[in-house]
Amino acid sequence: MITTTITPHRGRLSLLRNHLISLNYQTDPPEEIMVVSQGDTADDQAAIHRLVDEVFHNPVMNSRVRVLCIGTPEDPWHKALAINYGIRRCHPKTQIIATLDVDCILSPEHMTVLRARLKSSSSLYVLCPNRSLIKGAVKPGWTYEQLADAGQWLDWKGQRESMGPISFSPGCCQAAVSEWWFDVRGVDEDFLWWGSEDEDLAQRASLSGLRWSWMPQKYKMVHQYHPAGQRTPAMKQYVDRNAKISRKRLGQKLFRRNLEHWGGGAPSIRHPLDP
Repeated sequence: MITTTITPHRGRLSLLRNHLISLNYQTDPPEEIMVVSQGDTADDQAAIHRLVDEVFHNPVMNSRVRVLCIGTPEDPWHKALAINYGIRRCHPKTQIIATLDVDCILSPEHMTVLRARLKSSSSLYVLCPNRSLIKGAVKPGWTYEQLADAGQWLDWKGQRESMGPISFSPGCCQAAVSEWWFDVRGVDEDFLWWGSEDEDLAQRASLSGLRWSWMPQKYKMVHQYHPAGQRTPAMKQYVDRNAKISRKRLGQKLFRRNLEHWGGGAPSIRHPLDP
């Protein structure tokens, strides 16, 4: 099945390098690998293109990678918009769309297992557990096996600020058939900065009739360490606002979002709950 992966990015080139390496060594690589740069500087945008050429030596694999750049550094981080922008620009024959977090390194068999699950049933919503690494764990010449063994399982939210997401967090990988993504109109673009978009999307999948399907822990992703982005009072305010929006809309059983527009080229600077 023709598969597109979408990785939103902003200012995390070192994480992106390792993430792309893990996509390059897949036993069954996706036909389309999309990096959506949202709000990066011009220098970082140029660096992403150089990084793609550095990682994907094989011309066939290199031709599968697309880098899309939107927004300016003055715009807020808008993960939902970046993902939706990619969805709206997938190859027209794409059958599976998988969103991936830039801070995660994939198992070599990740795409093989993911495809097999969605090939067996189009009513699945495929997710993947993860292990989190401590600072400095990723050394030059790393292998997936080394990192997977070094990663730690996190099963309670109190550790998230210092280590990463809980090990069964929906954000690292969320995959479904392409028709579903278009039916629900992507990730809710009312969410700005951080918080709620991943959990909200997973709950919407359930409301729409999809069944969660976690990949076996054998094929876990590895979360790269990076400073947490939600520690400032301003960011916490957005996290709380996003959560409030999600609770209201899920309570109303609204699994279709962005009804007027989605996946455009320019995010709104204002949050929908701002005065």
